[in-house]
Amino acid sequence: MAQQLPVSASSEPELNKLHLHVIDSVSTNRPNKRKAMDNDLDALFDRFSSNLTNKLTTLMADLEKKVSDIQLNITTVIKSDLDNIKSKLAVIDVNQSQLFTDMESVKTSIQQQDSLQMCLSKRVDDVSKSTATHSSDISRMQERITNLETELNSLQQRDRAFNLEVNGIPEKSNEKLVDYYCAMVRFLEIESSANDVVHAVRVRPVNPVPGRPKSIVIKLNSRLLRDAILSAVRNRKGLSTCDLGITGDQRKLFVNEHLTPANKLLHRNVREKASAAQYRFVWIRDGKIFVRKNDTSATIRITTSADLRKIM
Repeated sequence: MAQQLPVSASSEPELNKLHLHVIDSVSTNRPNKRKAMDNDLDALFDRFSSNLTNKLTTLMADLEKKVSDIQLNITTVIKSDLDNIKSKLAVIDVNQSQLFTDMESVKTSIQQQDSLQMCLSKRVDDVSKSTATHSSDISRMQERITNLETELNSLQQRDRAFNLEVNGIPEKSNEKLVDYYCAMVRFLEIESSANDVVHAVRVRPVNPVPGRPKSIVIKLNSRLLRDAILSAVRNRKGLSTCDLGITGDQRKLFVNEHLTPANKLLHRNVREKASAAQYRFVWIRDGKIFVRKNDTSATIRITTSADLRKIM
C-alpha cells in the first residue's frame, strides 16, 4: 500500500518527481514477485509431474505384470486343454481304428454268413426236392401197404368163412366147448352134430374186459352150415344161456361171424358213426360190413376206415 505523503507547499515539479519515483518503485517490485511465483509453480508442477510419472510407471509395471500373469494362466489352461484334446483325439483315433477293424471283421463275418446261408439254402432246396420225391415214394408205399393190409385182411377173413364166434358163455373148468355147440344146434332145430365141428377154442379178446368171459370160436366143416346157424339165430332174435341149458343167472348170448381184429375194430367204428348219424341198420355178411339209413335208402358197404365218411 502506498504511503500517504504529507501535503507540502512544494512546487509541481517536485510532485511530479515523487510520482515518477513511486511508479518506478512499483514497477521494479512487481516482476520479481511474479518470477518467484512462477518458480514455485514450476517446482510444484515438476514434483507433481514426477509423482504422476512414478505412479504411472508403477501402475504400468503392475498392469504389465498382471497381463503377463493372465497371459501365462491362459496359455497354461489352453495348453492343458490342448493336451487333453490331443489325448482324447488319440484315444478316438485308437477307438476309430479298432472300430474300423471290428467293422472289417463284421463285414467278413457277414460275407461268411451270406456264403453259408447260400450253401444252406441250396442244401434246403436239395432236401426239399429229395423230401418231395421221398414223400411221393412214401405216399405210394403207404398206398401199397394199405392195399396189402386190405388184401391180407381179406385173406384172413376168408380163412374164417367157416367159423362162428359165440360171446357170453361163462367159463368153467374142464368144460367141453363142443357140448355148447351141440346144445345150440338142438335148440335152433338144425341137423348137426359134434362131427361137424373141426375145432372149438376160447379166444382172448384184443381188449379184455374184467369179468367178461372169453369168446368161443367154433370152426365148422361147412360154410352153409355156419350160415344156417346164423340165420336161425337172427330169426329167434338171439339166444341166452338158458336156451343152451347152462345153469346160473340167465345171460344173453351173441352168435356172429368170426371177424378179423381189423374188421372188428372197423365194425365198432361203423356202429358208432352210424348211431351218431341216425342210421337204422348195420350188419355183416360174409365178413363184409354194410349200413343203411332206413328201409328205402341205398345199402353202403364199408371196406376201410376211409369209407366212414360215406356215413353222413
